[in-house]
Amino acid sequence: MKRFLAIIGIVVVIFIASVPTFASTNSLDGEINFYVNGDPYGETIFLSSNTNFVVKQTGNYINFGIGTTSSFSSYQSIAYNSNNTYSVSVLNDDTGADLVSNWSVGSGFSNSVAVDGSTHYVVNIDYVSNVQTYSITFNSNGGSSIATLTGLSAIPTDIQTNSSYKPTKANYTFDGWYRNSSLTTRASGGTALTGNITLYAKWTAVQSTYSVTYHDGSYSWTENGFTSLDSASLSSSKASYHYSTQYSFSGWYYDSSYTQIANVGDVLTNNVDLYAKLVPVSPQNVNVYFYYNSQLNGTYNYSIPFTIDVEYMNVVDQLFIGCQNDGFIVTGLEVDTQYYFEIIDRDTGTVYVNRFEVFNSTNYSYTVNGGSNINVILSTVDHSTPAIPIYEISFDSNRGNAVAPLNSSDGKLPTLPNCVRYGFRFDGWYYDSSFTEQAFSGDVVSADTVLYAKWTFTGDPEELTADPGNVLRGMFTGMTESGLTVFLTVGNHIGFGGITIISVLVSAGVILVIYFVIKIIRG
Repeated sequence: MKRFLAIIGIVVVIFIASVPTFASTNSLDGEINFYVNGDPYGETIFLSSNTNFVVKQTGNYINFGIGTTSSFSSYQSIAYNSNNTYSVSVLNDDTGADLVSNWSVGSGFSNSVAVDGSTHYVVNIDYVSNVQTYSITFNSNGGSSIATLTGLSAIPTDIQTNSSYKPTKANYTFDGWYRNSSLTTRASGGTALTGNITLYAKWTAVQSTYSVTYHDGSYSWTENGFTSLDSASLSSSKASYHYSTQYSFSGWYYDSSYTQIANVGDVLTNNVDLYAKLVPVSPQNVNVYFYYNSQLNGTYNYSIPFTIDVEYMNVVDQLFIGCQNDGFIVTGLEVDTQYYFEIIDRDTGTVYVNRFEVFNSTNYSYTVNGGSNINVILSTVDHSTPAIPIYEISFDSNRGNAVAPLNSSDGKLPTLPNCVRYGFRFDGWYYDSSFTEQAFSGDVVSADTVLYAKWTFTGDPEELTADPGNVLRGMFTGMTESGLTVFLTVGNHIGFGGITIISVLVSAGVILVIYFVIKIIRG
């Protein structure tokens, strides 16, 4: 009997050991395991009672759960792609029977199947992509190779940024992938593919810069950052350390023997040395004219270059201006004296020096390097009482009464006087005798100015009786010493019974006759 019990115990132990165990704490031994395309997926659903297993496609997912199609608890989901074909089988792991006969799950699919709370089920989810895929081949145009991409329906979204797709090339910067070999159409990530394509790498050369060492006689210096030589880098001004009118600049050369000249546009591939070729020229002489307060104090001739000096003497009030031992001494300078120093090209008017200096300030020198005739001018100005310009404003009354001239001490026209001429209306003062620009008090003036009176004839008979001689002279504007026939019009209110035209020879006697006739008529 003991042997029989022992055998039964061994059989029980072996049987128990051969049964799969599940991590379930439920009283019923029911569960659902998931596989996606043959691979375990997600977590196990434990069944505590008989219920329904639900599969439902919603939005971007296929959801798996327990309950009803209208109300269920989702325990598992996979991403849904409408381009894929999905099939779901629910197998009884004990019998291998498929409870649903491979559901075909598409957009909006919803279904359920009863499951036993004590049975182990396996749910297989298989999908096949219906999207046509293509390959992308990379032409790196001399750069490092990039492996061909396969199984793609679109260009990767990070095609231009992912370091895995970035080739390298010495002395070049990668500027992206392009759809065509002419590099005009840049590849855009996410663009759908309709066939196999090749992408082409675009490169920008990394320009290395080089140094240029200049040699100007015994002086040398280096400048950096050149890729090629331009007009500025080959300018004659760079040879100014030794270049003057004593030499003619003949260009920059790559060698000190001056056999290989450097040209604008030369591309540099390494650091270079440039040598200034300077050819001596015949000495040039310049005539120098010294002036002091507008008076010529001497003329000299020098070979350029030469230096003009302004120097304060040991004597407090003396100043020397000249070249070498030539020139003149200015004496009697005081503390508030300022001198004006100017050097001008006598032929072209070019001003080389134009400066003011206060007496007892630092000495000054200027080196002359060109020209043929030079004026060296020194003028002194006493600034203790600055001069104020005063302009005279005179008046041409144009046969009106005489008007005395006025002065302008502030650079503006003063209050302008009135003017009288019998038989005429005064229309103001003008800057010109053609009366095109009228003058007004307060106008700015910068020189002596003549103003002209403008008149308009009125022929007022009351004015005629007041001073007929002056009125007639005003009306007879064409009168000359030799005499000229003129016409006088008088209205009927002075007794002529209508408009009368009297032709007279202008003279003092005729004027008096007319005057007395008028007096008789008017009583």
